[in-house]
Amino acid sequence: MRRWLGDAISALPAEQRRVVMLTCLEGRSYTEIAEIAGRHVNTVKTRMKALLAEQRGAA
Repeated sequence: MRRWLGDAISALPAEQRRVVMLTCLEGRSYTEIAEIAGRHVNTVKTRMKALLAEQRGAA
């Protein structure tokens, strides 16, 4: 399972990978991620929602 998850995260584009790492592994809020990434918080939320929808479709 860990290897599959690592492979799945590694396959993501850099910005999506960063959001996943900050959200899931570091427990950061969307507000914190937005500050770190220099993006608006709604952009971070939208991208995470799109990523999750895409992954659900691929599963």
